[in-house]
Amino acid sequence: MLEPPATFGDVLKRYRAATGLTQEELAERAGLSARGISDLERGRRAHPYFVTVRQLADALGLGEADRAALFAAARSRDDAEAPPAATDPPTNLPRPLTSLVGRAEDVRAVCRLLERTEVRLVSLVGAGGVGKTRLALEVAAELGPAFSGGCSFVPLAALRDPGLVLATIAHTVGLTDSSDDPPLARLTAHLRGKRLLLLLDNFEHLLAAASSLNDLLTSCPAVTALVTSRAPLSLSGEQEFVVPPLALPDPRRTTDVADVVRTPAATLLLERLSAIGRRLAATEADVTAITEICRRTDGLPLAIELAAARGRHLTVQELAARLQRPLDLLTHGPRDLPPRQQTLRATIVWSYDLLAPREQRLLRWLAAFAGGWTLERAEALCCGDGGVPMDVMDGLAALVDSSLVHAKRGVDGRTRYGMLETIREFAEERLAASGEEDTVRRRHAAVMFDYAEQADRGLRSGERLAWTRAVAAEVDNVRAALRWLLDHGETQRALAFIGKLLWFWDAVARGREGRTWGEEALAKANADPESWAYARASYATGQQAWAMGDFAAAARLLTASVERFRALDDRGSLGQALDQLGSTYLSSGDVSRARELLGESVALLDAVGERWDYGMAVFMLGDAVVATDPAAARRCYEQSLAAFRALGDQFGMAIPITGLGGLAMRERDYPTARALFEEGLALRRAVGHAFNTAISLTSLGELARYEGDDERATACLEEGLALFRDLGDAERIAWTLYNIGMMAVQGADLAAATAALRESLTLRAAQRNRAPIAQTIAGLAQVALMQGDADRAARLVGAVEAIRAADDLAMPRNEDGEAEEQTLVRIEEALGPDAYAAAVAQGRRLPLAAAIQFALG
Repeated sequence: MLEPPATFGDVLKRYRAATGLTQEELAERAGLSARGISDLERGRRAHPYFVTVRQLADALGLGEADRAALFAAARSRDDAEAPPAATDPPTNLPRPLTSLVGRAEDVRAVCRLLERTEVRLVSLVGAGGVGKTRLALEVAAELGPAFSGGCSFVPLAALRDPGLVLATIAHTVGLTDSSDDPPLARLTAHLRGKRLLLLLDNFEHLLAAASSLNDLLTSCPAVTALVTSRAPLSLSGEQEFVVPPLALPDPRRTTDVADVVRTPAATLLLERLSAIGRRLAATEADVTAITEICRRTDGLPLAIELAAARGRHLTVQELAARLQRPLDLLTHGPRDLPPRQQTLRATIVWSYDLLAPREQRLLRWLAAFAGGWTLERAEALCCGDGGVPMDVMDGLAALVDSSLVHAKRGVDGRTRYGMLETIREFAEERLAASGEEDTVRRRHAAVMFDYAEQADRGLRSGERLAWTRAVAAEVDNVRAALRWLLDHGETQRALAFIGKLLWFWDAVARGREGRTWGEEALAKANADPESWAYARASYATGQQAWAMGDFAAAARLLTASVERFRALDDRGSLGQALDQLGSTYLSSGDVSRARELLGESVALLDAVGERWDYGMAVFMLGDAVVATDPAAARRCYEQSLAAFRALGDQFGMAIPITGLGGLAMRERDYPTARALFEEGLALRRAVGHAFNTAISLTSLGELARYEGDDERATACLEEGLALFRDLGDAERIAWTLYNIGMMAVQGADLAAATAALRESLTLRAAQRNRAPIAQTIAGLAQVALMQGDADRAARLVGAVEAIRAADDLAMPRNEDGEAEEQTLVRIEEALGPDAYAAAVAQGRRLPLAAAIQFALG
């Protein structure tokens, strides 16, 4: 009989004994506790973190082979038997370009906290600028391999509303907020069972959301949170780690050059000076000045880096002298501020005072941007009448040189600027004190309105992919502009702004947030319902309601926008609104009304030359006629494809390509359907649009079900269902569940079929679209027959017949329709003609609500 493999504790004990160390001695060498060593050797902790194993291997002085054996023993048996992972755990951690100085012990200490099984919330607490974020990133990178679900970095500095913290976390981990479910419910469903490290950065201004974070951690026991904040969260179970300043040189030993330059604060200063080309001879005078600079900055990394930035123009002796006055001036700040925040404020004041007056004004104005800005938008804000009288590009260069502004390459290849949050707060205070705040905020709102107009055009063009990548960086700026407009009575301007943000919110997968802004603005007492802006906001908000499956609200908002655009004789906007209202009626099952509205929309948009919107409208008209006139539908799809192809819009092209695939599937030309669906899926994956990607996946899944390829059908349908659930699209969730249920019927998995079809029927009942309700009840009739309850099956058949008769609906002309016909024959054979007719008659007499309840029962 084979002996079981040695446990990690056995291997560790053997190596410890070989080195002659006691548990206490090994613990001291490894930076662990003796209790921790004891727990590992006794098997109470069978699978330590990688960082712990590495510390133990270092402390034991193991060679390469023995280190490998120790790491192998640390893996669980399940892990050892499983194939190696194809990729590392997912992460979005930023990768700093500079080294971390003087924090090795802090990294080890925080890692030890996080490796304790009972610890799931660690807060790195300290003054602004002390280096909490940089330390947290190092810890997360160190522990990353231990979290199979990966590490998610969630920056919160630009966020102002504590109520959006969970939504921001959800978006970071890949969820969208178009669902009516609260963020906690969606996060719980998505993260439960996942071993994930959340790094929440800059929490101090959102402490009201601490209880929400506690709820998330309680609901998701495998999730761990590492938080940076200037104040503790004050939650039970929270482990606070106070991040200290960097160690300073001993002012009594300034003649010992080697000793001074080895201290972390001096090392950081010298590294940053070297990076700008200032290499010191390290004379006694230099060392004295370095010691003074480190002391005056209190060892705060931000303060040291701000001081070093002036090394381009000043010697270290001059730096030390210039630091003397402002620090002394501001050492007695308000007692309710942390002492080191007072010192950091003094460092920022010093850097600010070194700027020319025009540069100071520029810094104040730039504080209006939340989440960063580009050169173009800085020029739009600051140039022109009443602006900052200087070349903005030169001013930005000066601010970057002063380390008050940082620059990085954006996802669109352009330079993107930003401020550290402590500096932005300081600049905002100075802006408020200047008397210019209202002017600057109003100008910022105008800049973002102009940007929204550009993005709206770009997202409805062949440049959609590039715009989709770029607009995500502007979410916080859009929020800030909308908030200021609504809070300062600029409701009409806010409504016009909201009307331009429809495709912006779609591109960043935040349709629910867009709808919330629209509803708030439309409900304002000073909103003018007769205005174009009100109609435009109603149109955008209505489309977002439609996307969330709220067809009643969508119809109300879109009808109002259609009426107003018609009165204003805005034919282009009227065509857009008619297209969406027709789509809403189509989703609600009123095909006749949908055809009427969509036909008018197509004619209007064609006449005014709105080719992108025409492509969308003529596609939807194809969807409206496909069941009754496939040839007309084909013409519509081909016209839509031609319009989008002329624009070079891959996002748009994928829509009619998928429609043509659906038409081929209806005609049972499965090879053509598969090729078209796969072409559409490839385009949609390239664009990165989750909703349309899910459409293609579920279309391929439905096709694979008809072809009898259960493995491919399952893979496509489940991936599509997961995307629809994340998006909160109830209509598409129901459609996908129906396909999953019918696939289970084909496989005679009646329990799975019943569960999927009942959930689908529940969702479809809420939407009150009678055709899919009848389709799903017909599927449940097949299940009832397979379960041996022919009488129940016959009554369900009667309910289906009544629903279809009321709306003049026909049985589907596809594989499901054929299966339904075969089911009718088998039910009648099982019951006999008389009993069958009687049971069907009972089902036909059921009102719709009763029929649904009976099917669900």
